[in-house]
Amino acid sequence: MQESPTHRALFIDEILAAVLIHIRINDRNWRPVTPYKTLARLALSCRSFTEPALNVLWARQTSLMPLLRVFPTFCTHSGDFSYDDPIADDHWIRFQQYAARIHAFVYCRHVHLSCSVFNTLAQKAGDSPLLPSLCHLVWKQTTSDDPAASLFRLSPLRDVYISPYEIDYGVFDESEHLDSNPSHAVLLFLNSVVTETSPLQRLVLAGPFPDSCKSVIPQLKSLRQLDLGMAGAIDHDLLSALSSMTTLSDLSFHTRGLRSANCLARPAFRSLESCILSGSALSICAVLEAIDSSSLHSVSIVASRAFTPADILSCTSMLQRKFTPCLRSVHMRASVEFLVSERVGIMSMLEPLLGLALIEDLHLDFDEQRGHLRVYDQDVEAMVSAWSHLRHFHLWHHSAGDDPSLQSLALFATHCPNLRDVALVVSVGPSPDLSPAPALPHHLRDLRLLGNVSLPHDPKSVAPYICMLFPKLIRFNAFAWESHVNRKWAAIRRSILRRTANGTLEPRRACHP
Repeated sequence: MQESPTHRALFIDEILAAVLIHIRINDRNWRPVTPYKTLARLALSCRSFTEPALNVLWARQTSLMPLLRVFPTFCTHSGDFSYDDPIADDHWIRFQQYAARIHAFVYCRHVHLSCSVFNTLAQKAGDSPLLPSLCHLVWKQTTSDDPAASLFRLSPLRDVYISPYEIDYGVFDESEHLDSNPSHAVLLFLNSVVTETSPLQRLVLAGPFPDSCKSVIPQLKSLRQLDLGMAGAIDHDLLSALSSMTTLSDLSFHTRGLRSANCLARPAFRSLESCILSGSALSICAVLEAIDSSSLHSVSIVASRAFTPADILSCTSMLQRKFTPCLRSVHMRASVEFLVSERVGIMSMLEPLLGLALIEDLHLDFDEQRGHLRVYDQDVEAMVSAWSHLRHFHLWHHSAGDDPSLQSLALFATHCPNLRDVALVVSVGPSPDLSPAPALPHHLRDLRLLGNVSLPHDPKSVAPYICMLFPKLIRFNAFAWESHVNRKWAAIRRSILRRTANGTLEPRRACHP
């Protein structure tokens, strides 16, 4: 019988692998067991499918138990798992065949796995890696005496995420550092990575660990992405060591007590492209002052305590002074502390950012305490006029009743042709003007009116006005605290999506607001 082209295509390894991966990640019923059953059946149905199907089936594992059950002698004794007899050579060969297929592993400590299980595996492996193809590791609920570190020895790890058994959300308070433990499992693991010169490129420590664990990080010579944002405040010695690393391109950390950049190596963070900084305004400004990278394109600032308007101005001034030629993304989340009943114009804090002409992504969240921020239409005009490359704009603050009007949306359509999503607190006010229409249709996809959005005098004019400005819109949201107003906004939303999704403007597509 003549073979069809489809049949012949399945003999090409790359095509067959792509089909099998599609089976694993595209289960329409969201049942995680179904793809694995399908892959197992494929592995049993045809010899040509066996190896590729097993490779995909074992590529990502979320438990150690399937691998340990390869040994017939692996069983329970009084509720704990262990081996009845020594591991036979033929069983060990089969274990190695499956272990070599694992590329990503999510490990969580099993309370009923005794330490003898890991010791036996380590002794049997000798100088060979237990997981020779492991590149991505998620190590959850680690403890200081976790025996799993031996599992990952000699593996060619590139991406590692480690979280402790209990995350202490008070690590950002003025508290003492955790006691150092020379036999801490994470410390032993990181030391082994350094000794074996593993090609580790990304490391996330998602929780508090002893300083001894974090002190090993500067010795990871191939590290490019480091996230210590949930690991507590790092000390000045570690920060100085990190600043001298020439490979770091993405960095996230919390700093405290840093008053100047003098304690950091110079030049500092020469290859940094993206950073997330949390802490006090003084510490954040000191780090920004020390960064000597000409390729820094993204900065996120998270206030660990309330900022004054002067603190925010110092941060924005530093960004403008240091990174005007390269900065494209600015995110800032801060609680703003005013004097009692003080009303401050937002441009008094953000005016330096107008000098960042290359900005494409701006995301600002301000939670005011006692006072209020004032944002007017002319402020929006100043921002969008300065940032013609803008693609994403998000500005949230507590509404003070004198927020930008609905008419300010026309400024985005006029000045920012590349804009794709807008989130803005508005005070709707009078009915919007439906003329003149923009010369070219704008390609905005997502519009969110934030806060308690009131209705204009003529609610029926809102949908035609927004559709006139943004005929390509596929997501729109606006909410009000009063239920009857919220129902009217829901009707406006349906009208907008109906208008922008009909055949005259844009084919209807899936939309998940």
